[in-house]
Amino acid sequence: MSDNFKKETLNGISWSVISQGIRLVLNLLITSVLARLLLPEDYGILGMVTVATGFLMVLKDFGFGAALVQKKEVEAIEYDSVFWLNVIIGLFLAIIVFLAAPLIANFYNESAIIPVARLISVSFIINSILVIPNNILLKRLNFKYLFFSDLSALLVSGITAILFAYYNFSYWSLVAQNLALQISTLIAVFYFSQWRPRFRFSKTALQDLTSFSLPLIADKSINYWVRNVDYLLIGKFLGKADLGYYTKAYTLMMLPVRQLSGTISKVMFPSFSTIQNDLARVRSVFLKISGVIALVSFPLMGLLFISAEEVILILFGSNWEQSIPIFRVLCLLGAIQSISTLSGNIYLSQGKTKLMFKIGLFTRFLMISGIVIGLYYKGLMGLVYGYTVSSLIASMIEWYFVGNVLEAGLKYIILNLLPYFIFSGLMIGLIFLFNINFNLENKFSSMFLNIILGGGFYIILLLIFKPKAYLEVLALIKQRSL
Repeated sequence: MSDNFKKETLNGISWSVISQGIRLVLNLLITSVLARLLLPEDYGILGMVTVATGFLMVLKDFGFGAALVQKKEVEAIEYDSVFWLNVIIGLFLAIIVFLAAPLIANFYNESAIIPVARLISVSFIINSILVIPNNILLKRLNFKYLFFSDLSALLVSGITAILFAYYNFSYWSLVAQNLALQISTLIAVFYFSQWRPRFRFSKTALQDLTSFSLPLIADKSINYWVRNVDYLLIGKFLGKADLGYYTKAYTLMMLPVRQLSGTISKVMFPSFSTIQNDLARVRSVFLKISGVIALVSFPLMGLLFISAEEVILILFGSNWEQSIPIFRVLCLLGAIQSISTLSGNIYLSQGKTKLMFKIGLFTRFLMISGIVIGLYYKGLMGLVYGYTVSSLIASMIEWYFVGNVLEAGLKYIILNLLPYFIFSGLMIGLIFLFNINFNLENKFSSMFLNIILGGGFYIILLLIFKPKAYLEVLALIKQRSL
C-alpha cells in the first residue's frame, strides 16, 4: 500500500470510527428515551409508511451518485447535471407519494398513514438535493466534515423527537425526527462541502455514467425489497404492534452492524476506487478489513445474543418484552450481515455492477423465499428464522463470486473469518454455562458479568492464538500512536 493511500484510508476510518462510536451512544440514548415515551404501534405506523415509500428513495439518484464516487476524474458539468436530474426525480417521487397516500393506507387498513405519508413525501425533495454535496465529501475522503454533519443532525433530530414524544405527539414524534435529521444533514453537507450547483445540464455527461449506474440501481431495487419484504409482510398480515416489536429488534441489531461494517464500508468504496487497477492490493485490503470486522462483530453479536433479555429490558423496558426472542435470532443475522455488506464495495470498485445485479437476482430470491416460507408456517418467529438461514446461504454464494473477482476463492474468505467464529462460539458456550449455574435476578448485574466473563475469555483466546486480524489491529494502533 502506498503511504498516501494508507494515510488517507486510515484517516478516513479513524474519523468514521469516532463518528459512528458517538452516533452509537447517542442513538442508544435517544432510542431508549423514545421507547419509554412511545408505543410499539407508533413505530409500526412509521414502519408501514417507510416500507411503502422507501423503494422510491432507492431511485432518488438512479445510481449516478455512486458512479461519481467510483469515477476517478469527475468534471464540474457532471456534478451539475446529476444534481439537477436528482432534483427533478425528487420532485416527481414526492408527488407520487403524496397522491398514493390513500392507497398505502388502504393496503394496511390504517387511516393514520395518509397524513404521515404526505408529510414524509417532503423527504424525497430534501434527499435529492443533498446527494451531490454528500458524495463530494465522500469522494474526497473528508470524513472529518461528514462526522460533524452527522453529529449535528443526530442531535437536532433526537432532541426534536424527544420533545414531540414528551408532549404526547405519538407517532408524529418519529416523523419529526426523520425530517429534522434530513434537513439538518442538508444544511451541514452544503456548508462543509462548499459546493454550489450551477444552472447547466449535459445529457452526454449522464450517458457516460449510465453503464455503471443502471445495473447498480437495478441491484439496489432488488436488495431493497429483500431487506424490507419482512416489514411489508408483518405489517400486512400481523399488524402494527408486531411490526413495532420487529422494527425495534431489527433496528437495535443493525446499530452495531451499521456502526462497524457500515463505517468501514463507507470509507472502503472510495478508497478501493482509487486503487481499482491493482487487484492484489484490493484483495489484500479486503481480507484485512473483513478479518478486522469479524474480530469485533462476531463476539459483539455473540454477547448481544446471549444477553438479549437484559439488553431489551434495560434499554426499552418491559413493554418491549416480545422483542427479546426476535432480537436474539437477529443477532445471528447481524453477524452475517456485518461481513456481507462489504461485498458490494468490491463489485463497485471493480466496475462489476452487472455481475452484482445477476448474482443479486438469485440470492435475493432465495432470501425472499426463506422469509415467506417462514412466515407461512411459523408466523413472526418463522419469518425471523427463515430470514436468518436464507441470508447465511445467500452470503456463501455472494462470497464465492467475490472471491472469484478478487482471484482469491471462497476458501480463503472463510478461513479468514473462521478463527473469530470459533472463538465467539466458545465464548457464548462459556457464558451459557455460567448463566445456568448462576442465574442472577438483577438484569444489570447479569449483563455486566456476561460482558466481563465473555469479553475476558475472548481476549485471552486472542492473546493465546494471535490470529491475523488481531495482529493487524495491534500494528495499526502502534502506527497511529507513533
